[in-house]
Amino acid sequence: MKKVCAFFIAVVLLVTAYIPTIEVKAMSQEDSYFYAKSKLIAAIENKEASVDISDCLLSPEFAEQLYYDVITSNPLLYYVEPTFDENMYTIAEANEFYSERIATFTFDYIITDTTETDAIFEECIKDAEAEIKADGMHAVDIMISIHDYIAANVNKTEKLSVVEDDMLCSSAYGALVYGCADSLGYSLLNKLLAEQLTGNDCIVVADDEHTIFWNMYLLSGNWYHIDIYSDDYETYFYDSNNEKTDLYSVGGAITHTYLLITDYDLAAVGHYSAGAFIYDGTPVSNNDTIKIRIWSNISSRMYYADGYWYYVSPSASYRLVKRVTDVAIIYSEELVVAEGFEPIFSIAVDGDKVFYSTENTVYKRGIDGMNEETVYTA
Repeated sequence: MKKVCAFFIAVVLLVTAYIPTIEVKAMSQEDSYFYAKSKLIAAIENKEASVDISDCLLSPEFAEQLYYDVITSNPLLYYVEPTFDENMYTIAEANEFYSERIATFTFDYIITDTTETDAIFEECIKDAEAEIKADGMHAVDIMISIHDYIAANVNKTEKLSVVEDDMLCSSAYGALVYGCADSLGYSLLNKLLAEQLTGNDCIVVADDEHTIFWNMYLLSGNWYHIDIYSDDYETYFYDSNNEKTDLYSVGGAITHTYLLITDYDLAAVGHYSAGAFIYDGTPVSNNDTIKIRIWSNISSRMYYADGYWYYVSPSASYRLVKRVTDVAIIYSEELVVAEGFEPIFSIAVDGDKVFYSTENTVYKRGIDGMNEETVYTA
């Protein structure tokens, strides 16, 4: 037995001696980038104070890409503000000089114990999904519903002071739970709801200076821009002297200018161009397969029920109408649900009832337009 073992060991050593040495190949910048990204996300989820990425040899430019990629890729990482250490370091290896490489990322945790906030966040997500009512709807209809839900329920950071830490307003959590957000918060919430309710990819992009964020959404093989932040307007109240006050109507005005538009449309309305800070580059959004855009000129909230969209007609503010949307057809007709002599300020659909308000009166009637009742008169 000993002789057999000795013979086996000798054979192994002999074979090993003839195996060529395999050199360890340095990771490409791309591999380093995605390796560093996985390290960052894992560190954040484990609530580590910092993470060492010195082995990734990332340049400051790639570190900035990594920074934005991490915070925009997962809306559930709402409790941290990641920043990279500005103290660069240099190394020299194999006669090749590397300058300005990022050594560490440090994390500033807005919330350290997320047990309670995670539960609140999850419950708010369920409530939002229940109100959006995506079952049986086409992806286009779901995106309209998400757009109007966010615009009606979220308000811009600079108008509110309810959140102690401003960074929460740059998150889907702050947008959904507190109802206030900057453009990053709007975009992260849209990404979260769009991907969960439609199953299609939705990414967050920004201008070159990273001062304004919006979404690009993948539909039928084409990318479209969505900017809910720019479509959301606050309507302010005026006092008896016709002076503008600090009071405003939540979800006061909703436009649909930046809903599912192409690069050409984006440029046509004088909007921002997306900076390609995403590692793979910003997608091109040239093709358009949507044949009917009933939402383009509508400036009221839209509600979906019984296969129709209900809204205030853009051609007559005193007319409540409904219209079918179908990406497979070219034309659909507005059908009148209610018509009066005063402008309609707001509408809401609940079950088989539609509610709408003028300056002093709230009405309700069936979604078929029948049996109008006065609910309230000032």
